[in-house]
Amino acid sequence: TVASLPVKNFKPKRKIEKKTVFLLQHDTRYAIRKRTEKGLLFGMWEFPNVDGHKNLQEIKNRFPYASRIDEMGAHRHIFTHIEWELLGYHVVLRQKEGEYQWFTKEEILQSYAIPRAFCPFFQTILTKDESGYLKEDHIF
Repeated sequence: TVASLPVKNFKPKRKIEKKTVFLLQHDTRYAIRKRTEKGLLFGMWEFPNVDGHKNLQEIKNRFPYASRIDEMGAHRHIFTHIEWELLGYHVVLRQKEGEYQWFTKEEILQSYAIPRAFCPFFQTILTKDESGYLKEDHIF
């Protein structure tokens, strides 16, 4: 009978969270911070980010010491129950800002586990030279 047939369970829709990610650069160093001790990806290192998608003017207001701001595009990362819609910006600063730890690209690669959600933006940085321009030889 129909009642004895298996029924497919429908999964609830994932919650969508919009975030803006900042790859802050001062000289040859980049800002990272440790995530809070609760919530998704707790205790891992990440690039600074805020809730919501911010426009260029909001970013200029947030980082008054920026000498350059480049859009890095959008990326979607899907977890089992949450979906992040990420918008990235590379912000070159004339002086360090915020309560962050500052490391070179090489130090981050060797010593810090960055969640995969942020990797597309970091990969873009890895393909740039120290002046911020794309290299001919891509690492990835």
